[in-house]
Amino acid sequence: MHFPALFLGVLGRRPSTIFDYLRDTVGQLAGPALIGWIAVLLFRWLSTMPRLGVTMERLLLAVSVFGQLRFDYALSQ
Repeated sequence: MHFPALFLGVLGRRPSTIFDYLRDTVGQLAGPALIGWIAVLLFRWLSTMPRLGVTMERLLLAVSVFGQLRFDYALSQ
């Protein structure tokens, strides 16, 4: 794991070492970021369909904190 090495100063000052660190870190973060981005796009696309939009709203209201926040925000508007 390279992350603690950067903050402890163990990571060398050679450019190749820093590039290796960035490659490893970005490589590990790119997968979850891509999955999250696809999930958001899918959610937005599904919410534009009339029947699925109603179902999505009902599912979001069932989520305890997030559903209540959305409901209160919609009520305030």
